[in-house]
Amino acid sequence: MPYQQGTASGYLDLLSQLCTFLSSSTIMGTQAWTVLQNTTSTFTADGEVYLKGPGLNGNDGIYVTIKTYSVSASGIYQWILQGAVGYNANLAYNAQAGCIPPASLSAPRVPLLNSNMPYVFVANGRRFIVVACAGTVVESCCCGWITQYGPSGRWPEPLFIGGMTTSATVIPADTGAFVVDAGLRRLFYLLTTASSAAYLRGSDGTWKRLRIYSWGNYTGNMTPFFCVWPQSAMQATNLMAPCVDGNYLMQQSQIVANENQTHVLLGKMDGVFWVTGYAAGGSLSVGDIITQNGINYYVINNTYRTGVDDFSAIALE
Repeated sequence: MPYQQGTASGYLDLLSQLCTFLSSSTIMGTQAWTVLQNTTSTFTADGEVYLKGPGLNGNDGIYVTIKTYSVSASGIYQWILQGAVGYNANLAYNAQAGCIPPASLSAPRVPLLNSNMPYVFVANGRRFIVVACAGTVVESCCCGWITQYGPSGRWPEPLFIGGMTTSATVIPADTGAFVVDAGLRRLFYLLTTASSAAYLRGSDGTWKRLRIYSWGNYTGNMTPFFCVWPQSAMQATNLMAPCVDGNYLMQQSQIVANENQTHVLLGKMDGVFWVTGYAAGGSLSVGDIITQNGINYYVINNTYRTGVDDFSAIALE
C-alpha cells in the first residue's frame, strides 16, 4: 500500500496534501482516488472535499467527505468525517445518500492544529489512514471499506468512518480523562447512546456505533455492541512483551459484534495492528519503525497516552 510521510503547515494544508496523495496516479496507480468536489477555495478556507475511492479492482465507489471546521479565537481546528453510498453535487455533505444521519448521530471529528504537524498517510483504493502529530498528541482517522469476512455480495459496502471525537470544541491539548480517545488505538470512544467517534455501515444500511471497551458498564450502551479487537480488550495490566527473538506479535485489528454473549467477527482493518508498548530497554514511541518479514510498521500511541496497552502499528506497504 502506498504511504507518505511529511509535515503539514496546518489542518487545511494537511487536507491539501492528503488529496494530492490520494489522487496521484503516480503514487496510487490504478487505485487513485478522485476528488469529486472541493469547496475550500484551494484549501485556503473552510469547506468540504468529496472523495471517491475505486476499490482494489478500480470498479467500486467508496464515498468519503471531509469537512473542515474552525473557531480560531478558541484554537479549534477540526476535520468532520462523513461517508455515503453515492454523490450528488446538489446535496449537502451530511445529506448525501446513505450518510451518517445528522438527526440521530454525531459525525466523527479529528482535532488538529493550524501549525506544523508531522503526518503519515497510508492508503489503497479501499481506505485511507491519516496519522498527525499535533504537538505531543497523536490524532488519526481511518475512512473507507474494511475487508469483510464472508461473501462480498452479502455486504457490498462495508464502509467505516472513524475519527477521534464528536465534540465541536475539543482541541489536541485537551488531555483530561476521556476528553479525547480512540484514534487507531481503541476504535473508538462511545460515551452515550447518541454518538460515537467511529461508525460502521452495516449490511442492512444502518450505521453501527463502535465503542471503546468490550466489557463492563459500557455494555449497556447498546445491543448489539460493536468494537475493535484486540484494542478494545487491552488494559494497563497487559504483560505481553516482544518475542524472545526480538520480534513483535502483530495482532490484526478486527471489528467484532457481540449480542447475547455471541461474538461475530465482521471483518478486519487492513494494515492496522495492536502491538505491545514494551520494547528492549524501554518502551515504544510514536514514529518508531518495527520491521518484520520485510514489512515496516509505523508505531503510534493512543492520543497522549503511552501505557503498554496504548500502542498500535500501521503497515507501511
